Amino acid sequence: MNERASFIPEELMRARIAQSEQLREFFIQMWLENPQMAAGAGSRVTEIMTPLAAPPAPAIPANGETVVSDIPDICC
Repeated sequence: MNERASFIPEELMRARIAQSEQLREFFIQMWLENPQMAAGAGSRVTEIMTPLAAPPAPAIPANGETVVSDIPDICC
């Protein structure tokens, strides 16, 4: 594990999350309009199309920045 923690300003983190959600909504709309494409994309598409649960609020350090390690790993 990295000994030195990296920080992402909250504003930047929220902007990245918003952009990710916009992309997710775009692809969901595309798949809803083209079910054959969605069916060909596999079970991962079905998983992506399910509504997201609200994520737990991250612990914010006193300086207002979020530690990168506090952000859950949601990779493929």
